[in-house]
Amino acid sequence: MFSGRFVAGFVLACAFSLRAYGRPLVSSGHGKDAIFKDINGFSFSVSPGAIQNAQPITVTWNGLVSPAPDDWIGIYAPPDAARDSYVGYFWANRSDTSMTGRGSVTVTLPNLRTGFELRYYRNNGGPMLASIGLQTDAGYPTQTHLQLTGNSDEMRVMWVSGSNSTPTVRYGTSAASLDSVVVAATYTYALEDLALCDNSSNAVTNWLDPGLVHDALLTGLQLATVYYYQHGSDDGWSPVYNFTTVPPVAPSSGVRLLTFGDLGTTCLADDIFNGWCVARSINTTN
Repeated sequence: MFSGRFVAGFVLACAFSLRAYGRPLVSSGHGKDAIFKDINGFSFSVSPGAIQNAQPITVTWNGLVSPAPDDWIGIYAPPDAARDSYVGYFWANRSDTSMTGRGSVTVTLPNLRTGFELRYYRNNGGPMLASIGLQTDAGYPTQTHLQLTGNSDEMRVMWVSGSNSTPTVRYGTSAASLDSVVVAATYTYALEDLALCDNSSNAVTNWLDPGLVHDALLTGLQLATVYYYQHGSDDGWSPVYNFTTVPPVAPSSGVRLLTFGDLGTTCLADDIFNGWCVARSINTTN
């Protein structure tokens, strides 16, 4: 029944083809607690109506006549994606009360910097009964990374957002006094940039913008010192994090290293995205 792929953004990927899609049959407005109702009294809601990052949302429905065990809720990004191009789904019977015509399911969604749409479909291959929009906070900073450089008094801070409103790192040796400021460089890539690869990759049905990658270099740091930092812009700030700079090293000091690889092939909520992240990653890398 289910098929489809999506790309949220990869550093190296092969050439893709895009398809244009029309709007779904029914859609709702956005809001803090958006809700849809049809003329038969069926209600379909999601709360909250907007997410920042890796945030639980609760999908609720009520008043469904003749529920079926194979009714399902599809998760779509971008919101106007075609029926078979969802990024995830779950069966309505995930809720113990689904066969009474009502149910409630809580799932966790990432911030893809584009809105989601959740759609209630009847009887596996049946029609869509209702849909509802879910906003994402595109300016909220996500995917925070720290990186050492070749200089022991430096630290690189990187993150992703949908905002280029003066991306900044504020930092200091006290969480209450982030007095030092560094403005980050920003870069990104588009679908056409990936044409450098060969044409062996499977076509992607929906390209999702990878967002803007922000890169700030903190210099002149004291060794063996805890620093507190916060990154973002006026469109959204991260929590205050901290890191410890490297200790002084003598020529005879030993070094221990831990290395690992992260291919990004697992999903935030694998029970919702059903293990397809692995296939999506493999199909879009060379």
